[in-house]
Amino acid sequence: MSPSIIHSPNRVLAIVVGIVFLLIGLLGFFITTTGGYFSTQGRILIGLFALNPFLASIFVVLGGTMLLAGLIGPRTARAFNTVFGVGLFALGVFALIAHHSAANVFAMNDADIVLALIAGAVLFVVAVKTDAPEIRVIAA
Repeated sequence: MSPSIIHSPNRVLAIVVGIVFLLIGLLGFFITTTGGYFSTQGRILIGLFALNPFLASIFVVLGGTMLLAGLIGPRTARAFNTVFGVGLFALGVFALIAHHSAANVFAMNDADIVLALIAGAVLFVVAVKTDAPEIRVIAA
């Protein structure tokens, strides 16, 4: 039997991270009505995060997927936490390198980079350290 949502750190984390990214992405669409889809200059959301329509789209897809994964079950949440943890961390590293250049098609600022790096690291560590499948050894 799979653990309930509150008894699975991966499910809780996937749901919380999903809601946060989904909200940031949806709110991002309201402030990014002008400018190009891949603009390197994002509009500022709540005085903190810079978003362009491309990053807002990524956040909506990521948030919705994470929320759904958390609601499905612990194995699904663990798998998505692992994959998106690595992906977000890689996005943060890319943004650190591409910051203030034409390659910054995500229009990420310092707050976005910190969010991606921290969320990525936490998702990955929780996925690896918790809700691990039980390994049964059969004695001969």
